[in-house]
Amino acid sequence: MKMKLMTIFVLICILSLQTTAFAATNLQSVEFSQSSVTVGTNANEFSVGIIVTNNALFSGAEFGLGLEGNIQIKSVDYTSTITSENKVNTEKDGVHYFGFFDYKNIYNGKVNICNVTFTYTGNDPAKVTMKETNVTTTTESGGATKESITPGLVLNVNRESAGNPPSSGGSWASGPSATPVAAITSQELALITQNADQKLNELLATKNNGGNAQTALKQATDAVEKAIEQQSTLNISGSVKVDGDTAKVELNANAFTDLFKTIMDQAAIMTDKLKAFDPNAEVKVTTTLDLGTQTVNNAEIPIIADLVTKAKEAGIDAISFKINGVSLAVDVDQFTGITTLTIKKQPAANLVTNLKLASDIYNFEFMNSSGTNATFTKPVIIRLPITVQGLNSDLFSLAKIVDGKLEFYGGHYDAEDNYSEGERKSFSTYAIFENKVAFKDIADVQAWAGKSIGIAAAQGIVQGRSEGEFAPNAEVTRAEFAAMIVKAFHLDDETATESFNDVNEGDWFKSVVASAAKAGIIHGRSDEQFAPNEKISRAEMATIASNALVAVKGYKHETDIHALLSKFKDSSSINSSLAAGVALAASLDIVVGYNDNFAPNDSSTRAQAAVVIERLLTK
Repeated sequence: MKMKLMTIFVLICILSLQTTAFAATNLQSVEFSQSSVTVGTNANEFSVGIIVTNNALFSGAEFGLGLEGNIQIKSVDYTSTITSENKVNTEKDGVHYFGFFDYKNIYNGKVNICNVTFTYTGNDPAKVTMKETNVTTTTESGGATKESITPGLVLNVNRESAGNPPSSGGSWASGPSATPVAAITSQELALITQNADQKLNELLATKNNGGNAQTALKQATDAVEKAIEQQSTLNISGSVKVDGDTAKVELNANAFTDLFKTIMDQAAIMTDKLKAFDPNAEVKVTTTLDLGTQTVNNAEIPIIADLVTKAKEAGIDAISFKINGVSLAVDVDQFTGITTLTIKKQPAANLVTNLKLASDIYNFEFMNSSGTNATFTKPVIIRLPITVQGLNSDLFSLAKIVDGKLEFYGGHYDAEDNYSEGERKSFSTYAIFENKVAFKDIADVQAWAGKSIGIAAAQGIVQGRSEGEFAPNAEVTRAEFAAMIVKAFHLDDETATESFNDVNEGDWFKSVVASAAKAGIIHGRSDEQFAPNEKISRAEMATIASNALVAVKGYKHETDIHALLSKFKDSSSINSSLAAGVALAASLDIVVGYNDNFAPNDSSTRAQAAVVIERLLTK
């Protein structure tokens, strides 16, 4: 079959009549990414994208270009959308033909096919004419059909002069080289929707059969947000120009207006599916600008103010910038002016650790127009592809590398797409590690707390009391649990302050108490006293855990508190100010009772705290 199809492809590319040819019915249009190019005085190259719109699935495309003047084709670079390895370049009767062919019909809709780089010399005008465009579809019999159009598109090329400025400045001869396009086909969009519908139906059935309504809503929201993100990826690889070992991109904000509108229209359809869980459900809409797969180690991405403004106006909440599978997602309200994101792949040779590296190492920087580091008040989501197999993904953690040493910031592993993500507000060099922390004293709690201790330690949320010693049965103080919560939910805030008389300058817990208090997660035992070194009670731990879910994850306190607490024989012992927190934590199985009691005033051990933290991470 493959030999037959490949033979057909070669015949197509020399304009053989061996295939069955039809007048264009599905092939709607072909276009250059711009209609004219003005090349700078000292430049001798420029790039132009080719975009095809076809109303049915197709497997290949071929283009015939006529060249007039001092102009030649230097290279044809296919975008990451085109996965075929079967590509042909030839010339016949003065027309330059190039194209690709896949064995399956996997392309559809508006497809950014390739970037054509031309060399241009002299000062006389030149012209590129699209003489012919063919789109090929494979048939069940192993043959192929071809639709053809003769668009007669003309790309006019001129040299810069006093009255004819270049299309753009800098090293770009022609401005953005291709129009951004949706990165998924209509078939892929349908599959994303189908998978989301299946997940939502399963969650709704669980909810209707007595499952926790808030858990179902949270999981449904997560599923919808992921589906929206998948269908909102835009391919901007055609706007990438490689300069040495750096991929640079220049974007035209106006090219995104209609795309952003389409994204929001599709997001509204997905969000509407949540009404069965909550009529007022809201989702976060993230769009990804994907530079594709580039054979370089560095990237430089200017985030222009006009692009951010258009995203805000459309209703998009965050933009993710992606290259080679690595991405950083930033809320649009965090940008001011022009911000430049640089991504640099780093060598692993300078690491001083026995831990196993699970990803490549990257340095990230956001710089504002004044050349200083940009600061964000909300976390940026860093996603790194996992490049090493056979590791324990439960122990994956995002690590900041400082002078060869590691600082761990936790994260989440996505098994479906094989990446791990973490949240950061400051930027440096990061990677994912399998952070296996060994403790010698947890044998007696291993059965019920061992896994939780390992996960919480791997994510840098808990530490041992000494080398190799976790002290699982030691009681937890209020300050210690506040520190765990701040680390687990990335709540550290350098601007936070507190007004407790018993929290002083120099106390190790001052910043975490201030951060947790500002987030509304902890309260003092009185207005003046936090009691940082007092043992935390089970009711207090449950309340702090619940407050974190409400503040960070969007949960709501339950309304029928009495009904939820009535199952505990000692419910009357629960302080009224803590009852709502205990009710929510108990309903979500975050802090559970035993022997029909909650024991609200009992203290909690470090092992119990680790279990609570691990349960919170899954909510």
